Amino acid sequence: MTPIEALLPQPAASCPRVVVLAAHPDDEILGASSVLGRAASCLVVHLTDGAPFERELWPTDRPFGSREAYARERRREAEAALSLSGIPRERIVCLGCPDQRAAWSLLPLCQRVAAIVERYDPDCLVTHAYEGGHPDHDAAAFIARGALHMVEGDSHATLVEMATYHGASGSLCANQFLTAGTTRTLTHMLSEAEQAHKRALLACHATQHALLSAFGVSEERFRPAQHYDFSRPPHSGPLYYERVGMPLRGRTFCKLAAQAGRALGIAPLRRSGALRAAWR
Repeated sequence: MTPIEALLPQPAASCPRVVVLAAHPDDEILGASSVLGRAASCLVVHLTDGAPFERELWPTDRPFGSREAYARERRREAEAALSLSGIPRERIVCLGCPDQRAAWSLLPLCQRVAAIVERYDPDCLVTHAYEGGHPDHDAAAFIARGALHMVEGDSHATLVEMATYHGASGSLCANQFLTAGTTRTLTHMLSEAEQAHKRALLACHATQHALLSAFGVSEERFRPAQHYDFSRPPHSGPLYYERVGMPLRGRTFCKLAAQAGRALGIAPLRRSGALRAAWR
């Protein structure tokens, strides 16, 4: 059995320890609801608190007086949702970065995730692919690799990507990877019970209802980590987050990632021994 196959429904004795590094509260449900609660022990790490500085990006039907109040509500929603998968609040870690700002703190976030990996010692680290869907998703892709590079030799974790969304075709493409990559993708078709459970998890995130309604619940995709050159955009043409008007530009992200990569001592295309292939 491969590390990715072991993520999906198995007898308890064969389930791995998993850390899911999600850019925002709810991303772990969009990309990996079938993993939550399946592992022998699952730790969910939210890179950001899900609350941007820009008030125009806050829910219009909820009277939040401050960004901090909005962040607290997103935390409450996350705890309510993950409790339905048997994940208690003590296994939900928020690194506290504001929404859309993770790219500006790549190095310290790598250090914090590395400390979590060392302490928790997971079999699998599940995170986003580098696809230009959201700058925080791309930051999570970089940070997962940077963290494993920092603990290389002290961790046996396999890095796994979950499909969330991108916009390489010009419109939102959900639950699909940008490219097939160099290794095969595992597609998990959710049963009717799993789909109902995923809907219940997503319903807990009431502040995100308008956004989450665009995503299906019938399937989830996983694959071994791909090897990216973060100093280059993930595809040609405008990135999805540029197209929808987020302030960070792709070229700025690439510059920040290149700087952090140099500080970590990792070249853009060099394969790190910590990025172990999930299929051997």
